[in-house]
Amino acid sequence: MWKIERMKTVPQHNGLTNVVVLVEWSYRLDQDGKSHFSRGPVPLELGESFTAFDQLTEQQVLQWVFARINKEVIEQRVADKANLIDRAEANEAALPWA
Repeated sequence: MWKIERMKTVPQHNGLTNVVVLVEWSYRLDQDGKSHFSRGPVPLELGESFTAFDQLTEQQVLQWVFARINKEVIEQRVADKANLIDRAEANEAALPWA
């Protein structure tokens, strides 16, 4: 599940107010009763289109994030990490000195 955790704004830019300049995102994969995460910041370039801060939706901001990161690679890395952890737990062995 993708989520926007927080956004940073500048008070004013070219006559606009509360302009988003940084988005912090997270991705969570729930597998076998465990959650696996990835997080990161995405700086935004100030462009020509503008949506008032109070009119933004999480889906819109996620689209900004997806335009700047490789969503599929992040999802695959989290899935690979989850599978690696599951295999390691399945192969857990007693300590040789125990």
